[in-house]
Amino acid sequence: MVQVKNNPGRRNFLKISSMAIAAPLFLRMSKLVSLASAKAAVAGDVYNRAMDRMVEGFRAAAKKAVGWGRVSSGGMPGMARSSTVTKDALINLASGYVTYNPFWVNESYAANTRWGGLIAFPDLEGLIPGTSNLTTDAYKSAECGFERQLWPGEDYEFLRPIRVGDTLRVWNREPKLIELGHPDFEGVRGVVNVECDCDYINQRAEVVSTYKNQTVRYWFPKGAPGTTFILNRYGFTKEEIVHLDRLARKEKVRGADIRYWEDVNVGDTTDTVVIGPTNIADIYASSGGGMPGGGPGGAGAQQDVLHKLLEKEGTIVSEYVYYEGSYYKGAGRHADDISARMEGEPGAFLWGRMSVHSMLACLTNWIGDDAFVRKFSWRHVYRTVNGDASYAMGKITRKYRQNDEYLVDIALWQQDMRGFIVDAALATVALLSRTEPYPPDVTREISY
Repeated sequence: MVQVKNNPGRRNFLKISSMAIAAPLFLRMSKLVSLASAKAAVAGDVYNRAMDRMVEGFRAAAKKAVGWGRVSSGGMPGMARSSTVTKDALINLASGYVTYNPFWVNESYAANTRWGGLIAFPDLEGLIPGTSNLTTDAYKSAECGFERQLWPGEDYEFLRPIRVGDTLRVWNREPKLIELGHPDFEGVRGVVNVECDCDYINQRAEVVSTYKNQTVRYWFPKGAPGTTFILNRYGFTKEEIVHLDRLARKEKVRGADIRYWEDVNVGDTTDTVVIGPTNIADIYASSGGGMPGGGPGGAGAQQDVLHKLLEKEGTIVSEYVYYEGSYYKGAGRHADDISARMEGEPGAFLWGRMSVHSMLACLTNWIGDDAFVRKFSWRHVYRTVNGDASYAMGKITRKYRQNDEYLVDIALWQQDMRGFIVDAALATVALLSRTEPYPPDVTREISY
């Protein structure tokens, strides 16, 4: 039998563990604290232990995520593999972003540009499988409480164009958790979850792009926090709708008209790209026609026979939203005001990706066919409530030469009708120069 007294480290551990369990009860018996305080101390201990287990579980899994992207297929375990880029994949990638720009979606048009064919739009989400996207979902428990998730944004760097026929693999670096406390709720713990940090590598062993995606997650031990700040659906005047229509009709595509570096000045602005006015149909359309996710009471829920209102007779779990003393059949934070406000939002809000679409359309419309997006990083700033209209704009903030390229930095933002900046982005673009005899990817060699 192991003698505890001969193991000081274990003795201290047992002593501390026993104190953690017994201290609230002792204080209650000694009448030094109230029963409510003692229960709160126990609940807080349960919460913190659950949070610690979640963090430990994630970090153990993160170490295993390093390496080549693995994809499950036909019920077989995930295997490292590459994917060949097709014409349809490139067109599908861009079609959700561009309305009037044929360069990204018309193979015949793209064949007559500098690039000689289609290249990938500067947002690779969904182009090929294999990115890690490791979250805390598999490691949290009910003791962690209610989870509220925010999506702050993504970072891309594009080193080479991706073309039809390229074979790509994904190399994943270790996903990360950065722990933090909530600025407004004492004792509430959260993390910045770097879900993915990876490189896209082609068949010539060239890194063509880097990508990083992060979310912010908070867990509320006492349940959903609710909100006191509410935004109701915006009501437009006739003049506002006419104004938005005129902006939308003015959307310009630079196209084959080369935008030379020498012609650009710091302070120049792009043309606007308009979203909205929006409604629930836009949410459904942007989620592929399916139920928009996010929140209790529906978020992609399986609809069984209509007379089955509860999963377990007499017990309400997540089928309904409990808000201000009543139950409601919710549809998720992106489609239903009550579901959103229960989570702490001002109301049901648009997908963050919809603002990314318009900011990238604004950018790619302005640069023309011959430019190349080197970097694009966006950040979600505020919610765009369903029903609102917003528009993307950009401004040149820097003009410089680096590594024999002619570069400009562009600040982009999405602004709604209320005056809020809801999303922001920074982009770096390589332009052609009037002083160079050829574009940088063209060589002149004499050979007989």
